[in-house]
Amino acid sequence: MHGLNETYERVKTALLQATLRDPLALARHVMREEGLSANGPMHHFLDGGAFLAAYRNAGGVLDLPAALDMLARHAQRMPEGMCDDCGVCGAVTSVGAAMAIIHKMTPGTDGERYRAHTKYSQRALAELVRLGGPRCCKRNGFVAITLGVRFLNETLGTALELVPAPCPFSAENRTCLGAKCPFFGGRGISD
Repeated sequence: MHGLNETYERVKTALLQATLRDPLALARHVMREEGLSANGPMHHFLDGGAFLAAYRNAGGVLDLPAALDMLARHAQRMPEGMCDDCGVCGAVTSVGAAMAIIHKMTPGTDGERYRAHTKYSQRALAELVRLGGPRCCKRNGFVAITLGVRFLNETLGTALELVPAPCPFSAENRTCLGAKCPFFGGRGISD
C-alpha cells in the first residue's frame, strides 16, 4: 500500500485486537501507538479501518479481517495527496468505503442506500469545505469518522460511541489551525 505494507500490517493487527466502540478514540489510539505521521496515505486505510473495527465491537455483524483486507484494496487505489490530486479527501473516501462494506454496496446499488451513502459523503465534504485548509489528515479523519458515526447510528440504529477529546497531534502539524479546528480543544463538530 504505497510502500506501506509493514505499517498496514501493524495497523491491521491493532484494529483486530481493539475493543473500543468509539472509532474516533480507536483512530487516535492507533495513530499514537503506531506513530503515524501527521499526514499521509495510511489515513486512507486507518480512518475507515477504525470505523469497521468499532462497528464490529459495537455488535455489528462483520468479518473484520476480510473487511479490512477489502478496505486495504480500496485504499491502495487512492493516490497519496488525494485531496490535492483528486479534489476529494481520502479520509471521507476511506470512511465511505467502510460504510459501503458494511452496507454490502456494489456499483449497481440503487435506491435509498445509494442516496444515503452519497449524502454522507456530501455532508462530510461540506464540513471540510467549511473548516478550510490547509489540509490536516488527522482533522479530516476526525470529521469523516464523526459524521460517519452519526450517519450509521441514524440509518442502522448502531450503538457506535463518539466521545469528543482534544486532538493530541496539533504539535506535530506545523500547519495546524489551532483554536480554529474543532478538535483542537476537544469540542468536536456540531450537529
